[in-house]
Amino acid sequence: MAKFGDFLKKDFKIVENRRYLFLVPIVIIIIALIFMVVHINVDKDAASAFNLSMDFTGGYKVTVQLGDKIQSDNYDELVDQIYESFDDVGEETKITVKKIKITTQSEGSDKSFAVSYQKPASVSEGQMEEFNDALALKIEEKMFNIVPEVAINGQEITISYDNLAVTDKTVMTIKEKLSEAGYAVSGDVTNMPKADGVISFKAVLDGSKTLDQAELVSVLTIADLYAGRVINSGKVSGSVSNTLIWSAIGAIAFAVILMFIYIVIRFIKIGVSAAVATILALLHDVAIMFCFMAIFRVELGSSFIAGLVTILGYSINNTIVIFDRIRENKVLYMGKLKPAEIANKSVKETFWRSVNTTFTTLSTIVCLAILCVPDVQIFALPIIVGLIAGAYSSMVIAPSVWATMQQAKLKKVKKNLKKSRVK
Repeated sequence: MAKFGDFLKKDFKIVENRRYLFLVPIVIIIIALIFMVVHINVDKDAASAFNLSMDFTGGYKVTVQLGDKIQSDNYDELVDQIYESFDDVGEETKITVKKIKITTQSEGSDKSFAVSYQKPASVSEGQMEEFNDALALKIEEKMFNIVPEVAINGQEITISYDNLAVTDKTVMTIKEKLSEAGYAVSGDVTNMPKADGVISFKAVLDGSKTLDQAELVSVLTIADLYAGRVINSGKVSGSVSNTLIWSAIGAIAFAVILMFIYIVIRFIKIGVSAAVATILALLHDVAIMFCFMAIFRVELGSSFIAGLVTILGYSINNTIVIFDRIRENKVLYMGKLKPAEIANKSVKETFWRSVNTTFTTLSTIVCLAILCVPDVQIFALPIIVGLIAGAYSSMVIAPSVWATMQQAKLKKVKKNLKKSRVK
């Protein structure tokens, strides 16, 4: 088996094989466009081309304030109750909300869950207002009520509550609830000693109504007035407004123009084609990052913009290194090598430098994507794609475009010389 080092001993034919190498990003872009068209047709919404986060689309928000009741040992249970509330309301309203984000905010008595979610494209604003109101009520019912366990033994029932704060009115409340539901209590409701945080009551019913355990549980559920509250914020707009988006696009465009001017000045000896090739390579990186977001439906939000700017700076640095070597080789081999040969030689000589710097950065970002929380992963994933795309464009796209433009320029010069000689 040939060693990898033998590969570097061979002449690179990047420029000569550019038609095949350029097919890689073209195929990726075509696949992304197909995915985008499919999602637009399925959802009947142009915004569905990408999996836009609520930073862009806005949505609906409910705040579940629980204070110190949110602890590490019950966190998952509380979050599950919120998701269950979505499922219950979804079954009632026939509305399926797919994108739900639950985070904690504040501390101490103000600690709460911030629950935000997007409106499905096919659902009207009026329907979502009703859904949001129903959701707030369902969360209150599920999280702010103390649901008892009811055991039936003949006409005697045992009612057990977990962590119920007993007051003088508690026994009376139980008796009233039973009476209102049509259950007559024979004698008094007795309070049993508290054990392991559970307090129980016993009552004997007169048999005038058949005992139904599910109904008794529902009837004897007590609202926990001190558990917390639900704040229904309703519809909220996207934090990344159109103004901010256009400002970001303008800033990026301005930066690209400055990069273009800088490269023209720095690489004047190898022509304006170096600047053109660099900008095309950057556009390639941006396009591939967007394609990744479209194909794999990774959430596209404000963190993506940050990742995009990061890659623009990193990618151009790699490209400049290669063009530095092209400039040196053009001086050394002027008249001896063709532009394609100079480009190939320069890529070969800077290959390990490009691979090492990309791999070093990539390994760190991959660790972030694997080990960190989802919000950091959403930031890291497009950067991983951008790093790979940037390495490819620096070693393939930019040198090939430069060599192609230089060859076209030489042909034009030779053609003009022939015309002048004929005259």
